[in-house]
Amino acid sequence: MATLFVNEVKKQSIDIGDMDCYHFEFLQPILEHKRFVFLGESSHCAKEYSLAKVNLIKYLHEELGFHVLAFESELGPCMIGDYLSDQLDSKRFMAGTIGRVWQNEFVPGLFDYMKK
Repeated sequence: MATLFVNEVKKQSIDIGDMDCYHFEFLQPILEHKRFVFLGESSHCAKEYSLAKVNLIKYLHEELGFHVLAFESELGPCMIGDYLSDQLDSKRFMAGTIGRVWQNEFVPGLFDYMKK
């Protein structure tokens, strides 16, 4: 039974590459004419998930024209952090806006990107 499950997962999965080179092009026709993309994860602090998500967010912005990023976090700190983002380095920007569950060593790159 386990082998059947593993084979089905492999059959239904899409290879997005690895941490050195992600491939998200398959999303273009799927997300055409879409206004929202919701991202979830099985773990907030897994290196592989965090790096993939940061690269996916960059792809959605650069290639598909998405311009708004919302975290599942408290509204007040997010608004204040966004307002002060020009005055904060990326680490403080991250620490002052999103919940601790999102804060790990792989996410500051996203905040560097957002500051540009």
